[in-house]
Amino acid sequence: MRCQILLWVTFLASFGCGAPPARPAPPAAPPVAAPAVTPAAELASDVEDFENAPVGGVPPGWTIAAGAKDAVFAATRDGAGAVLQIATAAGGSGAIRRPIAVARYRGKRVEITARGSCKRENLRGRAIVGVDVERPGARGYDDRVRTATIDVPDWKDYRAIVDIARDATGLALVVEASGPSTAQIDDIRLRVIGDAGAGDEPPRALAGRGLDNVVAFARLYGIVRYFHPGDEAAALDDAAWERFVIRGVRAVERAPDAAALKARLEELLAPVAPAVVIRREGEPAPAVAAVERPALHWNHRGLGMLKEYEYESTRGTDDGRAIATITTSIDPALVRGKELQVTLRGHGKITGDGADAGLWIAERRRPEGDGGFHSEPQMQPPLGATWTTISVAGKISGDAAAIQLGVQVIRNADVWLEAPVVTADGRPVAIAGWGVPGELAGAWTRIGTGFTVAVGGSGCDRLRTCLHASPTRAASPDRQPWTGALGGGVVAAVPLELATRDGKTVPAATASLPPSDALPPLASDRATRLAAVIIAWNIFEHFYPYFDVVGTDATLRRLVHDLRDGHGTVAHPGEDLSASAPWLWEPVAGKLVITQVSEHCTCDLRPGDAVTAIDGAPTEAAFAAASALMSAATEQHMTDKVLRRLRSGPEGSRRRLTVERAGVAHEVEATLVVSTAALVEKRPDSGDEIAPGIRYVNLDKATREQWEKILPDLAAAQAVVCDMRGYPAFSLVAPLAHFTRTPVRSAQWQMPTPVRPDREDLTFYEEGWTIQPAEPYVRNVVFLTDGRAVSAAETFMGIVEAYKLGPIVGSPTAGINGNVNPFNLPGGYRVWWTGLQTLKQDGSRHHGIGILPTVPATRTLAGVAAGRDEVLEKAIEVAQQRIKAAPKNSKGRR
Repeated sequence: MRCQILLWVTFLASFGCGAPPARPAPPAAPPVAAPAVTPAAELASDVEDFENAPVGGVPPGWTIAAGAKDAVFAATRDGAGAVLQIATAAGGSGAIRRPIAVARYRGKRVEITARGSCKRENLRGRAIVGVDVERPGARGYDDRVRTATIDVPDWKDYRAIVDIARDATGLALVVEASGPSTAQIDDIRLRVIGDAGAGDEPPRALAGRGLDNVVAFARLYGIVRYFHPGDEAAALDDAAWERFVIRGVRAVERAPDAAALKARLEELLAPVAPAVVIRREGEPAPAVAAVERPALHWNHRGLGMLKEYEYESTRGTDDGRAIATITTSIDPALVRGKELQVTLRGHGKITGDGADAGLWIAERRRPEGDGGFHSEPQMQPPLGATWTTISVAGKISGDAAAIQLGVQVIRNADVWLEAPVVTADGRPVAIAGWGVPGELAGAWTRIGTGFTVAVGGSGCDRLRTCLHASPTRAASPDRQPWTGALGGGVVAAVPLELATRDGKTVPAATASLPPSDALPPLASDRATRLAAVIIAWNIFEHFYPYFDVVGTDATLRRLVHDLRDGHGTVAHPGEDLSASAPWLWEPVAGKLVITQVSEHCTCDLRPGDAVTAIDGAPTEAAFAAASALMSAATEQHMTDKVLRRLRSGPEGSRRRLTVERAGVAHEVEATLVVSTAALVEKRPDSGDEIAPGIRYVNLDKATREQWEKILPDLAAAQAVVCDMRGYPAFSLVAPLAHFTRTPVRSAQWQMPTPVRPDREDLTFYEEGWTIQPAEPYVRNVVFLTDGRAVSAAETFMGIVEAYKLGPIVGSPTAGINGNVNPFNLPGGYRVWWTGLQTLKQDGSRHHGIGILPTVPATRTLAGVAAGRDEVLEKAIEVAQQRIKAAPKNSKGRR
C-alpha cells in the first residue's frame, strides 16, 4: 500500500496538484516598480453593491466580455435593493468584468466575498464570482481565482482568497454564468487580509520517516471517514474533513518514531473516532467484543457527496443495499405539458429504518437525465398493512424527453402491489399489466438487489393480478472491525459498526476538535496540496468501480491519469480554456492532419496539411505531454481529449504550428478565438436528403424540437443516416423509441455498494431502464460513430449494438459510460470521475472497449484535402445497399 500512494504525496509535497508548481511566497522586500498601466476606476470602499446601476442596464464600469452567448447581464431590484442579474439560456454562457486599480493590492493577500443565488433548470446552470490578475507574460494559476460555484436558489455568502503579485499590472472583478439559469449577485467586496503568501508552508521534499507517517495517516483517515459510523465523524461536513486532513498532515509528519506516531494519531482521532484503537506493530491486539444489536453502520450506494447526483451514503441498522425498482416507460408525447396522475393500490408489511414501498416516477428532460417531475416512496404516504391507495400527481414539462414509472421497494418491505393506473389531464394512459402468474411482462424492467419479485401470490384480491416483492434473506455482510498495518510501524483496529444508546453511538468522544482556521485552505500551502491528494486517493481506493479492469498499482501511481477513466478530469479556476484554435484536426493515415479551417483564421492553413510541431515541440512529444495529464479508457478517446486540449487556451493567446504541405514545411501562428466563434465540423443539416430516398439526422447538434419536426420525413424515407459522432444535444430516448418495434433495454449500470475498505468483497446494485416502441417507425437506419461518442452517446449506441437496430459505420466509441460523481478538494480543485460501472446488455465489458463498428470506415489524406467526409459517404453506400436489398410492398415501395 505504501508504494501506491507515496509517489503522489511526495510529488504534492514538492510541487502542486494538477497544476504547475505554485509560485513561492514573495520575499519580504519593497514592491518592485510595476509597468505603467491605464488607470482603472476605484471601487468605493472596495465594495460593489450595484445601487448606482440603472435597472435593466449594465452596471457602470462593467463590460460584458467577448464571447458571451445567450446571456443577459443587467441590474435589477429585489426586496433588499439593486443586484446584478444574469439570465442565461440553455447552452448559453458569458462573463462580465470590472477593472480595479491594482496599486493598493500589489503584494497583498486579498479576500473577495459576494452574496449570490442561482435558480437553474439543470446541473449545467451556475454562476461564479472571481478576480483576474494581469501580469507581464502568461497568466499563472495563482492569477485567476474564483469562489465556489453559485448553484442554489437561496442567497448565500461566497468567498475566495487571491495573492496579488508585486508585478501585477491589472486587476478585474469577474462574474461568470452558464445556463439554463437565472443568477443574482450582490455585495462584492475586496479586503486586504495580509501579505501575499503569509502563513503558507513552501514546497519541500517529503521522504523517509515523514513519508511513512503521512501515508499511515492517509490510510487511517479514509477508513474512518467512509466506514466508521460514529456520530462524531458523521457530523463533519466536507470543509471540516478538509481541515482535519490538513491538520493531520502537519501533526504526524515530524513524528520521530512509531510511538510518537501512535500518540499523534490517537490525539487526532480522539474527537472524531474514540472507538478506533491504534497500537505499535508487535503489541498484542485487543480482544474484539461483540457489538450490541441493532448496530449502526454505513450503507453506501456509490459514494454520496453532492446532493445533485444519485449516489447515496447513509447510516442505518439494517442492510441498506436491499432495494428493487420495477419500471416501464410511456411515450412522453402523450403527457407533455399535462397533469400526470398515477395511482397505486397495495398492502404489505414494512418494518425497520428506511423500509418503504410505493410509486417511482421520473421525467427526463436532457441527455444527463436531470430536471422534470419526480416522485419516490419516501415522498408519498405510507403503504399500510391493509389495502391502501397512493396517488401522486404532478405537471410534466413541455420538453419532457422520457417518462419512466413503476414501483420501488426498499429494505425490509414485503408487499403486494397492483399495476399502477395512469391518467394525463384526466384521460387514461395505457400501460402494460404485470403479466401472468410466474412471469413479469416484457414491458417491465426490474433492477436492484435483495428482493424476490414475482407476479401472483395469495396476498392479491381475487380476480386481480399483483406483483409480490419480498426481501431475500441473504447472509449479512462481514462488518467485523477492519484491522491492518498502516505503515510507519503502527496498526489500527477500526470498528465498522457501533452500538447505540439513547440514539447515540458509543463510546462518545470526550475531546473536542480545535477551532477552525479563519482562512479557507489555499493551494499555495504545502499541507493543503498534500490533503488534496490524500482525499482524492481515498475516494478512488474505496469506491472506484473499475479496478478489476485497469489494475490497482499502476493506476494509483498516476492517480486520475491512470484511472483510465474517460470522465476523469482535474479542474481548477486558475486554468483558462475558454478559447480555441480556428482549425480542426484529427489523425489520418498516421499523421495529425488539418481537416477544416475557420474563416477567422488569417493563416496559411489548408485541409490536408500535416502538423509536424506544436508550439515548437514535435507533434508526438506535444501529444505525449498533454496525455500524461489526462485520463481516458481507450486510445481513441484519449486522442479526442488531447487534440481538443491542444486547441484550447485563454482568449487572445496564440498557437504556433509547423505544417507540411506537398513535402514543404512552413510555420503558422494564430490567435485562439472565443467560444462563440469556435469552429464546428461541417456536416449536412438534420432532415436533409443526402441521397435519393435517404435522409440525414445529426444527433450531435439536433435539438428535440428539430427531431420532432423532421420525424415525419425520416419515417417516410427509404433509409436514414443517423450521425452520432459526438455528444447528444437532447435525450436520445425519443429517437430510440422510433428505431425499434420491440422494447429495448439500457445497459446495466452497476452501483458499487462497499461494506469494507479497499473494495474487499465488493458488491453492486444494478440499475437500468426500458424504452417502449413509438410510432412512426423509422426504418433502414444506418448509424455513424467514432471516439468522440462518449457516455450518453454510448448509451444510445449500446442499445443500437445490443438490439441490432442497424449497421454501425465508422470507428469504436470512447469506451466510457456511467454517471459521474464529482468532488471538491481543498485549494479549489474539482475532480470528475465515473462513480458506477457499466456493463453491456449481455453482461460483457464496456469500459475500455466501447461500441465497435460493424462497417469500419476512416478518412484518407486525399479525401481530407478534397474536403470529403468519407465516413458519411460509406454510410450512404451502406444505406443504398439496404434500400436495394429491401423487398417491395404491394405498392411497389421498398
